[in-house]
This record gives sequence, C-alpha cells and structure tokens, in this order.
Amino acid sequence: MDYDQPTFSQSHVFENMRLRRIVKENHSSEITQVGFFFNTKNFDAPISFASNKTFDKRGAVQRAESDTSNVLATVGGCQLNVYDNEHCGDHLDIMSNYDLGQLDPDNDENYYRRSHELVTFCWLYRFGDAYLVTAGGDAEIHVLSLAKSEEEQSLKGHTNSIRFTNNNSVLSKSSNGKVEYWNLDTEKTIRTFRVKTGESTSRFDVSLDNQYLAVGSTRGSIFIYHIESGELITELEHRRATKAIKCCAFSRDCRQMIAAGADGFIMRYDYVSDDVLKEWEEWKLRKNE
Repeated sequence: MDYDQPTFSQSHVFENMRLRRIVKENHSSEITQVGFFFNTKNFDAPISFASNKTFDKRGAVQRAESDTSNVLATVGGCQLNVYDNEHCGDHLDIMSNYDLGQLDPDNDENYYRRSHELVTFCWLYRFGDAYLVTAGGDAEIHVLSLAKSEEEQSLKGHTNSIRFTNNNSVLSKSSNGKVEYWNLDTEKTIRTFRVKTGESTSRFDVSLDNQYLAVGSTRGSIFIYHIESGELITELEHRRATKAIKCCAFSRDCRQMIAAGADGFIMRYDYVSDDVLKEWEEWKLRKNE
C-alpha cells in the first residue's frame, strides 16, 4: 500500500505526532545521540512530503538497495547500537551492538564508565558498507564497520559537535537552551531559538530539507521550529516522557521523530491522521461513560 498524497502541511504532520514505540537499552546510562543514515551524497531520493513508502504483501517497506534511511544508530554508556526502523513493517528492532567498554587491570568500574563512555558519532558511506565514527571519554576516534561488525580503525583525536544546515549557515547550541542560527558570510545571527524550559543539554537535529529544527528539553518534551520564520510548530510530549531529552532525529519523510534521553529509553513519535485521532477521542469518551 502507499501513503496517500498529502493534502495538508508539514506543520500539520508534526502537530499530529503521537508516541507509538519505546525501546529500553541495557547500558543503564543516558543516550547522548541518535541519527539516521540518510547517505544523501550517494543516494538521491525524495524527502519530506515527496517521500512515499510502499509495502509488499508481508508488510515490509520496499526500498532501493542503496536506500539506508531506515537505519538508525544511538550512543549511550559504552555502547553504540544500530536499529532497523522499518523491520517487518514499522517495527523498531536492533541490528547490531558495539560495546567499547573494558575494565582496567584494577577492575575499577568508575574508570570503566568514565574512560569508555561514548558521546557522539556520525555516519560514513563506504562501497558495500557503512562506517560509524564514534568518540567519547577515551580521547580516541573509533571507526566501526557495520557490515563486518568490528572496529576498523582507532584514531587519536578530539571531536566536537557543529551542525551545518547549508553552505552559508550554521546552527549552534549552548547548555542554557539557546540555539543560534548564523550566516557565515555576514558573521551575524539570523535568528535565535530558546527552548522553553531553559537549560537544555539536548543535541538538535535539522530536517533534510533544512526547513525544521528539533531540540529536546529537560522535562522530556521535543520542540519543533520552522528555521526561517522562527515559529514554534509544536511541542511533542507524553506522560511517560519525564526525563531530559539528550538527542532527537527526523526521519527522511518527516513523519517520524526519534528521541532518546537520560533514562536510556528510545521513543518514536509517529504521524497519526485526523480520522484516527478522532476515533481515539471517541473511544476515550465511550470508555469514560
């Protein structure tokens, strides 16, 4: 089956998102970053509204062999985990796990956590493979092969987190919840975004069309802004999401939002149509009668 051609706006999709999936990772630490492998330099495909999913008879999503937009990675504790976001339909299931932690000779658990904690990663395309480059407390850059499920290289270096939205602009974020949208040609701020709850340690994400910015809050919600206008489109929240959001990511079609945080849970918000939301409300009314 196909998604119906939308007759509404992208803002409407964000406003209609509801929590549909929760996954608990086993490292008992906060998840510091999530990210899809869009592989935009080597795979040209529609994004946002122009991206439509088709399904086979088993309910699996049909996709080109080079389309990797269903693959999602997270880092938390000493682990990097890789998931298939569309396994057998729309299930969120683990594909691979890398645990870079090891005890020192004195078996000091605090040393183990401090020196091997992973805080950031990025995707790199290689022919027939995908590399995950990750780094953290041990001051080394670990290059991991997804196809081989092993570490290819370990490099000494230092990492930071700067996200480019296009050739001329940069988004930067500080721990007080302030996000600045810069123009590098003029060296001036185009726009400032402020997360409502003040202090925020969440990494932000930008949609593939460079139109929308998502950033988490300390109380477990996610704010989605329109970058050019600065308008707050919606705040995604759920009664089970109470801990600080550390990272979030848009899907290729912007119909899903992945978030993860201090409690080690991965949460996925999905677009839900007006008709289905109406059915849910009617069911609640009947239940309370």
